[in-house]
Amino acid sequence: MYHSKNVGIFLNKIFMGYCVNGQVIGPCHTLNKKTTECQSGDKALPVVDYPSVLTIYELKGLFLNKVAVKKACKSTNKEKYRAAAVCVGNSYRHCADNDFKTLIPSGEKYGEAIDFVCDNEEMIPFFDCGANKLARGGYTASTTSDRSALFSQHKQYYCGVEEITHECARDDIDVQACLNAGAYNKYVEFENILQPSAC
Repeated sequence: MYHSKNVGIFLNKIFMGYCVNGQVIGPCHTLNKKTTECQSGDKALPVVDYPSVLTIYELKGLFLNKVAVKKACKSTNKEKYRAAAVCVGNSYRHCADNDFKTLIPSGEKYGEAIDFVCDNEEMIPFFDCGANKLARGGYTASTTSDRSALFSQHKQYYCGVEEITHECARDDIDVQACLNAGAYNKYVEFENILQPSAC
């Protein structure tokens, strides 16, 4: 059973868990310039599918959207999309202090994740299971909005989201109904690609 309208916690953590948001890394004056350079000239993505440059936020959102995954995995797009994703991911990570880099996947990890999702597109379970657990645990977006918070507080947040994600895959009845025909192993394999080293 695949829930296409709600991808929820499966890859939602890429947006809220694995990738430290802009408030954590602070203003990064080189990010936009580097993002544009990642996709200029012969590195430009096909304009028919990507009329504007790929940003870190669109990259993080890729895994939340089956339509975006299908577009990125098209044979005419994948090689350039993957190269742009690696470059954009590394540019974003470059903006973070050393300790916070341990909460952000490298560009190459994004590339591996894209390869994996493209190779296993129909096997990846998209589901929504963790909202209640995240809310009860106090894992809301506002938790990460304070730039003055210590690294240990951010680590507690992001790794807590990671733990809840694993709990959902392992224990939730609805999720277990979705994780059939080998999908659970694919899920775990994907998780391991983007596992933050801090966790």
